[in-house]
Amino acid sequence: MVNARRQLEIHHRFSSNVWQLQRTCWIWSVIGCLGLALQVKSVCSAQESPAPLVETNTKAIISLPDSKPQHALETGEASKPQLNTQLLDQHSRVHEFREKSEKPLRVVVFINGDCPIARSYVPELNRLHEKWNEKTETVSLHAVWGNPFSTHAELRKFVEDYSIKFPIVFDPLAQLAHALKPTHVPESFLLNAQGRIVYRGRIDERWAAPGVKRAVVKTRDLETAVETLQLNPAAKIASTSAVGCLYDLIPTQELLGANHDSPQQKLTWSQVTASIIYANCTHCHQAKAVGPFPLETWQDVVNERAQMIEEIQTSRMPPWMPDANCGEFLGQRSLSEIEKQALSKWVEQGTLSGELNEAPAPPPKKSTWELGPPDLIAEMAADFSIPADGPDLFQNFVIPLPLDSDKVVAAIEFQPGDASVVHHTLCFLDANHQGRKLDAKTPEPGYSSFGSPGFLPTGSIGGWSPGNTPRKLPGHMGRYLKKGSDLVLQIHYHPSGKATKDRSRVGIYFADQPKNIVAAVWAASYDIDIPAGERNYERRASYKLPQPVTLMGVIPHMHLLGKSFTAQAVLPDNTIQPIIRISNWKYAWQDEFHLSQPIHLPAGTRLEIIAAWDNSEENPLNPSNPPRRVTWGEQTTDEMVYGFFLVAAEEPKKLIPLALDNISVDLKSRALHGHPIR
Repeated sequence: MVNARRQLEIHHRFSSNVWQLQRTCWIWSVIGCLGLALQVKSVCSAQESPAPLVETNTKAIISLPDSKPQHALETGEASKPQLNTQLLDQHSRVHEFREKSEKPLRVVVFINGDCPIARSYVPELNRLHEKWNEKTETVSLHAVWGNPFSTHAELRKFVEDYSIKFPIVFDPLAQLAHALKPTHVPESFLLNAQGRIVYRGRIDERWAAPGVKRAVVKTRDLETAVETLQLNPAAKIASTSAVGCLYDLIPTQELLGANHDSPQQKLTWSQVTASIIYANCTHCHQAKAVGPFPLETWQDVVNERAQMIEEIQTSRMPPWMPDANCGEFLGQRSLSEIEKQALSKWVEQGTLSGELNEAPAPPPKKSTWELGPPDLIAEMAADFSIPADGPDLFQNFVIPLPLDSDKVVAAIEFQPGDASVVHHTLCFLDANHQGRKLDAKTPEPGYSSFGSPGFLPTGSIGGWSPGNTPRKLPGHMGRYLKKGSDLVLQIHYHPSGKATKDRSRVGIYFADQPKNIVAAVWAASYDIDIPAGERNYERRASYKLPQPVTLMGVIPHMHLLGKSFTAQAVLPDNTIQPIIRISNWKYAWQDEFHLSQPIHLPAGTRLEIIAAWDNSEENPLNPSNPPRRVTWGEQTTDEMVYGFFLVAAEEPKKLIPLALDNISVDLKSRALHGHPIR
């Protein structure tokens, strides 16, 4: 690691000398690339990601004691449930359930408070929670409350009465049950990172049959399955028969209150709607948050019901640009189809409240740091005033970082001072202290610039937008932070109708034992010349990898005329690996997108981007009226396209030749299209 850091420092000196003359705003993103952080037709057909990190040729089915090999799960789509939801647990914390996961193994156990066999497993699940959720980064455990007609209040009482430590998610629409199809409670499911069920059945042999409990437990089927797959991810494990109370899978239409004439069949806030709103909306729609109105209580949602349904039906909310059928990312903001139907039907049926004391509590407000106390807190030196009205502002704040040595940053957590006006932020690094010179020229705190921070950064440690959940990079990875660097915090403000002040801060978390460093390479098109009135102007660009890498995330960037963006990896055999597709580009919601599961790309892979622009009068974001010819450039009214790819190499030192090759390719492309560095 020490040698790698030394080589990184050499690279920074090299790049600094080469790029002092550079005037472009977005090449910044990765010239400090060794520290940058983030996320053709039918390009997004259903293709599987390349093999996981650990490969094996093992073919045998492992039969756990007392298992039934004839029930071994088949491979293929039959064992791959469609998961797409966020659910609240007993404490109203939000848990994400998607097809793929950054966790190599996920355990889901269906339980309820009515079944004595399910209740008997509480101590065992508490033990597994401590072993997996609290002491490992590779396995997660969630229980699912197995009675959708129960209430969140009943779940809370059960948790209190039985001293439950593990998370139990409340699923009023039985989305997980319809995806996984349990037959009993308790019944356990084990999913791998690709979302395939690799084991299902009993937790252990404790119950031979209902009413018949063994005195001694020797076989712990679920735990053995987890340990086996940790050692050999390709092992096939036979399912077992669950022993417990029968699970009654309620039809979806019944859960949606199909019988409008029966009060018992109508949807209520306390039973269904509150769970959906709190899990998906309240993070942004609360007092002093970025949402234009609060969605914290039944009355709040009733007041905004018409606007809420329109925003959901037009897919403007939740704000999430990537297409649903192309790529899967951490922190995805979306509603499932049944959740959309439930909200619409709740409004149609009269926005019934139900018993408000039975509803889940609003999610806990963030009063401290979600990732725990940071290793370093970087805060703006003074308040910055935002007027009540006017154009959006892009302000850069220079914050010196008191470091006595180089660091590797595992995560950041951004806390806006006034979230009602903070749209998003980017965290640049400045080892050459160029930002200080720009800041000294302005009387107000910080200085203004659009797109770039006004100089060539020496790196980045990520960014923030509303709804983002702070996460540490997997596998003890991190971003290089050189001693003596300044943090330049670029904040996008949008006036809210009320004059206010902001003093935001960033919590920085260092990797204790860093094993690797992530960097970014990019593809860009400088051949942009969009005629006035053109509705679908398209350009492509690509970068060919000279060595194998692991792709961790992607950051698309265009300006106001952007219409669509696609990134894909074209493998050496011309197979296309989809990465991201954005059919409806929105400049205000651009973000960094971290893959739920990293993709391993061989040498010779082309990272390709395909972009389109709309320079017509029909584009409401067109800054020119009437439209004018638009070419590549750095200003708001110019256009550009970059696709930044967050990657890791087998060894950190191998990122250096990769970065230099990427810079060389970009220099040639700029010169070829008339934009050389001067």
